[in-house]
Amino acid sequence: MRYSLTVCLIILHLITEGTSFPGPPLPDIDTCTPRGGTCVNDTSICVGFTDTWALCRNSWTCCKPAPSTTHPEPPQPDTDICGKVTRIKIKHFLQTSRIVGGQFAEEGEWPWMVSLDDADGHFCGGTLISNQWIVTAAHCLERKVIPEVNLTLGEHHKVVMTGNEELVQIDTWIMHPDYIANVPGIPYDIALIRLVHPVDISDHYIRTACLPISNLTNIDDINSDCYISGWGSTRGTADRRHLQHLNVSIMSTASCNKSWEGDILDSHICAGNGNTGSCQGDSGGPLVCNISGQFVLYGVTSWGDRSCKAIGFPDIYTKVASYLPWIEKVIETHNDVEQNLGEIMGSFIRKILDIIVDFLKKSVESFTANK
Repeated sequence: MRYSLTVCLIILHLITEGTSFPGPPLPDIDTCTPRGGTCVNDTSICVGFTDTWALCRNSWTCCKPAPSTTHPEPPQPDTDICGKVTRIKIKHFLQTSRIVGGQFAEEGEWPWMVSLDDADGHFCGGTLISNQWIVTAAHCLERKVIPEVNLTLGEHHKVVMTGNEELVQIDTWIMHPDYIANVPGIPYDIALIRLVHPVDISDHYIRTACLPISNLTNIDDINSDCYISGWGSTRGTADRRHLQHLNVSIMSTASCNKSWEGDILDSHICAGNGNTGSCQGDSGGPLVCNISGQFVLYGVTSWGDRSCKAIGFPDIYTKVASYLPWIEKVIETHNDVEQNLGEIMGSFIRKILDIIVDFLKKSVESFTANK
């Protein structure tokens, strides 16, 4: 009772004296300007975009210019060779760069990136592997229906449009038939999305990643030139609306299994050390490796530690090579169905036209005979 009475007296004194409550001073910090922004007190004058993660003094807002590349626009590539980045010269990233912690990608740096959005915004990534097919994680599509999912190709910044984006429509999607949610290790976490119409894949900003060769079953030896990318959570250390990327190292399945207590299968790839890497919202996105100048899709972001910063717990990716027969069968089956339907429709239309022509011919003959 004495403590409660004391608190009441202090509050009464502060009210009557017109003094503010004691507490720590507001942070006198500016992280906006060092990151290339300008602090403004009116967001309507911000020509670019507001960076909610950068701080300004006096509760002002950090305004940053629209993201753009520092490189001049090169000639159109006019080639659809998979795995080629044609917009810029690929850099070799420092191991300290990461999605959680943030290094911004440049526009056109990962042209096979796909953003999956619903009414709440971006929720997963994907990889364009042909002019009509996308690979993503099966868990991204569970409890979703096609009409509520939007796909964007050529995306760079989730708020600032550069004019190189393309919204595409989903024809259908196929989750791996053996995928079951919440099974230890989450095997078979892969799905395919078919677009209604083929897209142009010979530009700088929308291109395809290569699929791995069919006889590749182990990539433990590939350890130096692999990358992940996405718009997933950065745990508050960067603006996740701007595409982030990371150079990652592949960990052996045996070492990874020691961390994850036996949940790792031969159909998994482990990358990183847990303190940097993928996070919520990066699921379904690509793990690509640069092989002789072409980027090959080796993994699909699947799962990891929820904190995204657990040292010693690598991120887990679905190994695409393990599912090549399934991928090829699904694509071939749908292409065959489309071709058969086309042939059936063509034959049907030809028969209708023959009937119409025959009817018109007989009508003309009848009219001539009665004239």
